[in-house]
Amino acid sequence: MPQSQSQSQSQPDSIPATRTENVLLLFAHEPYHPGPGTREVNTTVISAASLLYAQVHQPDGVGIHDLLTRGRRPGEIVPLSTLTHELDGGALWPQVGDWEAVTSDLVTSCAAATATHSAWAFP
Repeated sequence: MPQSQSQSQSQPDSIPATRTENVLLLFAHEPYHPGPGTREVNTTVISAASLLYAQVHQPDGVGIHDLLTRGRRPGEIVPLSTLTHELDGGALWPQVGDWEAVTSDLVTSCAAATATHSAWAFP
C-alpha cells in the first residue's frame, strides 16, 4: 500500500499511530557465555527504551523504537520477526534502521554487563 506524504517514511500504513512505551523486544543472536560456569545465551529481551541509548547505533535505534512502540499493549513482548513481518517481510527495514547493527550493540552491552537498561538474557 503506498504511503501518504504526511506519514513517516519509516512506518508502513498498517502500523497504528498509538504509542505504548512499556514494550519489550525479543531477539535471537549468536550465543555468548556471560561468565565462567554459565550456560550460553542466545536470546535476549530488552525494554523499548534500551533502543534509545547512546551505545546503540543511532538513529537506527530510534527508528526501531518508533516501530516497536506503535499499536502495542503495555507489557507486550514483540519478537524481532514480528517487526520484520510488519515491514513487508523485511523489505522496509532500510527505511526504519539497521536491525543487525542495533541488536549487535545491545548484545555487546548485555554480554559486557555494562548495560544501563533493562535486559534479560535466556540460555
